[in-house]
Amino acid sequence: MEYGNAKHQTSIRSKSGRYYSIYLLGYTMMNRIKKSHVTSMIPIVLIQSTIFSWSQHAFFDNEQNKSNPFFQKLNSHFQHHHEDPSDVCRSKCRWGAGTRAHAYYSIPCIIITTFCHRLTKINHILHYHVMILVIGYLSIRNHILCHAKNRGYELDFLTKLSHRLRIFPDPEYHSAHHQHLNQEGKPTENIDECVSCNLYKGKSKYICAAKNSRIAHHKNWAFFIPDCCKNTLEYSYLHLLGGPTSKAGYMSVMFLTIISSPPISPLWFPFVYKKILKLK
Repeated sequence: MEYGNAKHQTSIRSKSGRYYSIYLLGYTMMNRIKKSHVTSMIPIVLIQSTIFSWSQHAFFDNEQNKSNPFFQKLNSHFQHHHEDPSDVCRSKCRWGAGTRAHAYYSIPCIIITTFCHRLTKINHILHYHVMILVIGYLSIRNHILCHAKNRGYELDFLTKLSHRLRIFPDPEYHSAHHQHLNQEGKPTENIDECVSCNLYKGKSKYICAAKNSRIAHHKNWAFFIPDCCKNTLEYSYLHLLGGPTSKAGYMSVMFLTIISSPPISPLWFPFVYKKILKLK
């Protein structure tokens, strides 16, 4: 019993040490930044985070990726999530899926940001990408919590507050994205009747129906600031560019995903930041 308590206390101290180390790292990176610099970066942080969180979801949901060798694997993961949305919160290892997904782009981002910082000597490139990666992780965490809430998990106060303030999408918003719709555009529990799922599986008889009715999983892609995404990015994509079944729509979300991705933004951030400082 004493051994168990000692082991538990050691575990707590170990976790506390890790949390303190993370806090210290963040404080060390951010403590030299001035308020004026933060206000200059915030608009770019919000714009990039909003575009990337929406566009990467819309892009990797697109069935046209099946014929794109660079994105086939990620596209199949997104499709599997539509077939079984509970996979992100079924077991402890699945709860870590959000962390792994974040690592796919955060690790390359950290490496490229460090290189660009050494090259340009602009400290704010570090500060900027700390904020980008924090928002990215919180967005992924919120996505998992949306699915957990629909399966009986009680949300914490800060998560509920972020939903009320419309910073992150709430479970109801995200549930609409996961609705399966049949050829009449009506909700169905039968995946085999879902127009979008059958379109992905290559059943050609559904392609005509997909072009003439609402398509499941082809709305409410936002992971951050959902109302802004719905009224700007999503509206333009669906109503001006032809949506998921058009080449223009596909190319537009691909471009937005690449240019706004955290591993790419260290390459353009110094130039954009300098332009904003000149405007001030």
